Amino acid sequence: TPVALQDAAEFRGDFADRWYRTWAEAVRAADPHHLVLGSRLHGGNRFDEVLQACGKWMDVCSVNHYAPGPTEEFAHWFKVAGKPLFVGEYGFNSLDHGLLTTAVPVADQAARGTGYRYYTEQVAARPYMVGAHWFQYLDEPATGRFDHETAFDGFVRVTDIPEPFLVEAARATNPRIYGLHAGRLEPFSTPPR
Repeated sequence: TPVALQDAAEFRGDFADRWYRTWAEAVRAADPHHLVLGSRLHGGNRFDEVLQACGKWMDVCSVNHYAPGPTEEFAHWFKVAGKPLFVGEYGFNSLDHGLLTTAVPVADQAARGTGYRYYTEQVAARPYMVGAHWFQYLDEPATGRFDHETAFDGFVRVTDIPEPFLVEAARATNPRIYGLHAGRLEPFSTPPR
């Protein structure tokens, strides 16, 4: 019912406020000059009341975001939190070879590189974003990691061979980050296939 939904929202907000306050006070007591990045809100837990609490106590609100590119949700989250945003995880999985998964599927290796350029540069061009982190450096093992997830999502294969399309995309994009963030450059505009 609407009353139950309101009750749940108030509880979430109160819980999140206490959670973030406790965490922020503990970190700042030990290291008052530490930048506190939030808790990488993921999927369905980006409720407005949680983002408000995060923004009240954290220096930066961090989210995990698995999509082909940044969305208009980012502007909403920034408005609600009132703090800059950081993407703690993003990435693309190729459907042409490797450890297959469909978290954010793209057609092939080249599209992973395109996705890196598109996502990274689109994030950098938003003035309220402080950065984004590719999910991980190394592919997950074929036998699965601690939670049994096995995905082809690293910059380097489990055999220590770099993924050439991702490496080239990073070489093209990374030197542009500050110019993009300052608004002096236009971001790469081709989304991944």
